[in-house]
Amino acid sequence: MRAASSHLAGLSPTLDFRLHVPQGAARFFPDPGLEARQWPFPEGVRLGGASRLAAPIMLWRKLRAFERLCRRIAEAMSDEGCERALVHPSMIVAAPPLIGFLGIPSVYYCHEFPRHFYEKGVTKTPNRLSELVVRHVLSREKRLDRGGFLAASEVVTNSSYMAPRLEKAYGRRPAIVRPAVDASVFTPRYGGGSGYALSVGALHPLKGHDLTVRAISLIPRPSRPPLVIVGDRGSRGYADTIERMAVRLGVDLAIRVSVPFEELQRLYSSASVVVCTQKNEPYGFVPLEAMASGRPVVAVAEGGFVENVADGETGVLVPRDAGALAAAVSSLLSDHTRCDALGRAGRAFVERERNPATEAEQMLDIILRVRTAGG
Repeated sequence: MRAASSHLAGLSPTLDFRLHVPQGAARFFPDPGLEARQWPFPEGVRLGGASRLAAPIMLWRKLRAFERLCRRIAEAMSDEGCERALVHPSMIVAAPPLIGFLGIPSVYYCHEFPRHFYEKGVTKTPNRLSELVVRHVLSREKRLDRGGFLAASEVVTNSSYMAPRLEKAYGRRPAIVRPAVDASVFTPRYGGGSGYALSVGALHPLKGHDLTVRAISLIPRPSRPPLVIVGDRGSRGYADTIERMAVRLGVDLAIRVSVPFEELQRLYSSASVVVCTQKNEPYGFVPLEAMASGRPVVAVAEGGFVENVADGETGVLVPRDAGALAAAVSSLLSDHTRCDALGRAGRAFVERERNPATEAEQMLDIILRVRTAGG
């Protein structure tokens, strides 16, 4: 949702937007002076308790209901006289069927493909047995996603890492516009910080918090920092797993869930180091937000991280290895001068290369070009 919010904020002074979202999603968007039309979608409520036993039926109904919702939104956009559409992914079907129902030129901003379809070892459901149970439903989801992706007039993604992977999955090469981080909303604090390490990301195995816990545990006790994990959503079961791991390994761990943005800003600026261990992260807002806060970043050298973190200049890149992470974190904790230099260089990079004005200019060029191409 960060990219969608950034696009709205950057483009709304130039383009006249009509914002359509499923009910509940509007809370993810900072108010850019736009009023969102929220569409009721009770089927979007997550399954829980005994209802999980009927998961295949419920998921099928959810997909059917989402298709109907997308058709109604497309009809409303037509009635409003919309000339083109900027579409972001949904949590039901990544490339919404809406794109295929539109009769106007469209730009689909694709953050990543559904990883449970295109990455080995990644599942949508908790285990492989449940994955087999809902296999037929997932095949329909995959068809809908592919149809939406290919129906767009133009597809844009966030990194050079994702572009060839999307081309391999869908047979179509997207343009690249790297999302911005507004450095002005983060207060930089340079030097040593307040002594804790910070990890930010959904409470999900793909975010790699368990690796961060293991890495922190390898730092000798006199120097071992407390670890704060901030997650906006995810699995309570995964949170329990990493909490038990922290107790077993002697890591002082605090998990914060759904913190207000103002609190997240404070946690960034007060951290001594921000650790990013997400698995093949397509882009990586977290290191950029940390850099905008003037904090040193230690990130795994994979995915979109390598496009935003210059090793030894704006942060530290290491292999996906607990020992390497521990050594990098420990080194920074004992060298405030280096932390200061990395923090200042990181913020300068965000201000220069990942600023909202550049992102808005690139997106506007694509949207207007698509409008011309569509007649």
